[in-house]
Amino acid sequence: MDFSGLTAFECKLDDGLFHITLNRPDQGNVFGTDFCNEINVIVSEISERRDVRAVLISSKGRFFSLGGDITLSLIHIPNSPHAAAHARNGG
Repeated sequence: MDFSGLTAFECKLDDGLFHITLNRPDQGNVFGTDFCNEINVIVSEISERRDVRAVLISSKGRFFSLGGDITLSLIHIPNSPHAAAHARNGG
């Protein structure tokens, strides 16, 4: 189980306890695309493991999480700068 490539989380397994730490304190640990992709990978990886007995979720920084990344919603507003940038970047 190698989670070293994650950007939104830190993970470790210690004596049956799988600890997931939200690791974007400078961004308020918001739920963005990377968060969703990475949490799916983590859950898929640990869901069938017998050595994971419990999961603890915590965060770094002042806030646990400030919620969803609103810029993801802005790409769906026609003629917005975010939508234009998203289209230019192949989205």
